[in-house]
Amino acid sequence: MNDLEQEKALGIKVLDRPNIPMKGSLVAAYANGDMVELWFQSPTGDASDSCQFAMKCNSPEQAEAIASVHRAKWGVPNYGNSAELTSERF
Repeated sequence: MNDLEQEKALGIKVLDRPNIPMKGSLVAAYANGDMVELWFQSPTGDASDSCQFAMKCNSPEQAEAIASVHRAKWGVPNYGNSAELTSERF
């Protein structure tokens, strides 16, 4: 399944998504309820900072599907079970 087919299966329309440039390599992608959290290494190479991006989704299932696509696309391992996260940030 190519990227466009995956996006259609997830109900994502290319024109509906803003293009948000991020610097640094993706190091983690996971669902947190109906949110997707993406973590990027420091864009400057400094070990003391990183960039996080959180995106609201339509459902926890959609959030997990989007996180899974990011992990597969960028070769990022799954660091555990998203269903067990306890963050109340959102």
